[in-house]
Amino acid sequence: MNVISKITGFAVTLALAAVVAAPSASALTSADIQLLVSLGVIPADKAAAAMAVVDNNNAVGNATGSCGFTYTRNLTLGSTGADVVAIQTYLEGKGTLVIPTGVSKGYFGPLTRSALASYQASVGIAPAVGYFGPITMGRVTADCATSNNGGNTNNGGGNMNSDLNGGEASLTDYDRRSAYTNEDLEEGETAKVFEAEFEVEDADAKIERIDVQFQADDLNEEDEPWEQIESIALYINGDMVDEMDVDDEDDWSEENTNTEAGDDFDAYEIRFSGLDEIVREDEDVTVTIEVTSSDSIDDGDLDSKWFVFIPDNGIRAIDAEGIDQYTGDDEEVTSFTIQQADDGDVSIRESDDDPDSAILIVDEDDDSTAYEVFRFEINNEDADIFLNELTIVASSSAGDIDDVISQLMVSIDGEEFDYDTASTTAGNVGEFVFEFEDNDDEIPVEEDEDIEVVVMVEFNQTGDNGSNYADGTMVQFGVGKINDADYGAIALDAEGQNSGDTSDVSGRQESEIHVLRTEGIVAEGVSKSATVDEVEVVGEEETGVFEIEVQVTALEDDAWIPSSVAESASTTVGFTYSITGTAFTGNVNAFISDDTTDSETNGRLKISEGSSERFTIYVELDPNATGSYGVELQEINFSSTSAGTLVEYSVPDETEFETKKLPLDA
Repeated sequence: MNVISKITGFAVTLALAAVVAAPSASALTSADIQLLVSLGVIPADKAAAAMAVVDNNNAVGNATGSCGFTYTRNLTLGSTGADVVAIQTYLEGKGTLVIPTGVSKGYFGPLTRSALASYQASVGIAPAVGYFGPITMGRVTADCATSNNGGNTNNGGGNMNSDLNGGEASLTDYDRRSAYTNEDLEEGETAKVFEAEFEVEDADAKIERIDVQFQADDLNEEDEPWEQIESIALYINGDMVDEMDVDDEDDWSEENTNTEAGDDFDAYEIRFSGLDEIVREDEDVTVTIEVTSSDSIDDGDLDSKWFVFIPDNGIRAIDAEGIDQYTGDDEEVTSFTIQQADDGDVSIRESDDDPDSAILIVDEDDDSTAYEVFRFEINNEDADIFLNELTIVASSSAGDIDDVISQLMVSIDGEEFDYDTASTTAGNVGEFVFEFEDNDDEIPVEEDEDIEVVVMVEFNQTGDNGSNYADGTMVQFGVGKINDADYGAIALDAEGQNSGDTSDVSGRQESEIHVLRTEGIVAEGVSKSATVDEVEVVGEEETGVFEIEVQVTALEDDAWIPSSVAESASTTVGFTYSITGTAFTGNVNAFISDDTTDSETNGRLKISEGSSERFTIYVELDPNATGSYGVELQEINFSSTSAGTLVEYSVPDETEFETKKLPLDA
């Protein structure tokens, strides 16, 4: 074919292409087009379109795009079919076409024509009138081929979803689930408030968009959701797939009132678009909506009730044929209520692990190691809170408290804090203040959570001849209480995490009394028993035999313990005990056996410094009245020399130093 023939064919093509479909001038080359432009046969403003026809080598009857669809005809107003679905999907991918909710693809209407004209103008096709002819067809096909070669991008037409199996799908059996119904959440709280499910049948489908609407209850003071909802999260089959901040009016679209929810207010919609969730044929889909309420709602607008639902056709998916499928139901509505944030109800309680009264070893010349001296619990109810400030009170029996205490710390949930300020109120009483908030260390405590506070203390050296404080000084610690009396206001400040207002605080606690000594002992229970000495001869009386074995360790110096035992408190015997249970009258036989020590002087048994010895206390009871009886070890008296003044050691109030109670007949 000579160039004149080519020119004639191409001229016809251009003429017809401006109005209707025409045969292709595909035999022309790029060089031919350049020549025709230079001769003026092809107007300069048509050069790009002509070049596209030649380069793409496509005709009306044989236009095959690698997006997966073969176009075989021109498209204009009124056209219908799969090829219309294909070009509409392509234009959606280019961002020029948005199909309204509830409108299915497949009809070439004014909206599609306008979108196609916008696309033509964007790529230099003229005239950009929204007619799908050979020039536009070639450009679309070439674009699909380029996209697919670069990464298998599907923008072009029907059956382009290679990850989907089957043909046309359907979304059925939409139903709201009762998992989240009438939920309550406070300001600033996050909660799931809506859940629905549906089934994908006949083929696979890909969920691309979900619309969610909110409507205020008729009794609400506030009907604009962006004033009370901070963010919304979307879950599909338990996985979060999208989350949106929605605290701006521009995030929402106003919709019609849903009379299933009320009559006075319009519904407002949030659209989750750009989803890419593939669901296989016959699988169920669960859609869950989670909201986070704002943390600064006007008190006058609370409590507020909101209805939430997915509207008719609010869920859009596409199947393997490129056809949009929809589901959703205005009538499947549930509600949730946003309430005013609580401030929290905080109480200070006794800890089961609060240390027993103990001898704490100190030194004349050096500060002590850290001792755990006090434990208490903080119980929180009704709201999440922050602990902002805590004051620990300390007292000593002699000397200024700042001469006794070198450092005081608290441990909360494993994290240690040093006090920020300290002051004395009566010489021997001091306050140690922990300012968590001022140090940006506010301690979060969740609703219905208990936390334990541990108080630890390092003590100053006693100094020569007790120049700082005397050997035997007693110390005690507390919160709002000291020396068995209330002390000032309850020194714990907390606030609601969401409300920002001060929490209610109640309760006061204090520690056991501890004794500071430069030497001492510590006792541990080893074993205990209680048996009945049965009557063997008529006329004999039944007796109970009670044994308590203890291990005593000498600290910092030797310890000498008298080898004697008595029921009542005494400063001359080694061990004292009490009889528990029924008030006892009768005969008692008590004595002590040292199981390990072999050194005794002046009636006192020696325990070398750093060593431990075992002792067994025996008590036989012959009661005058039938009852239930037991024995409990109370105190151990010791000295640092065989003839020194005895010092009292109070045995911890624990079960290891107390026998069970036995029923004894008189």
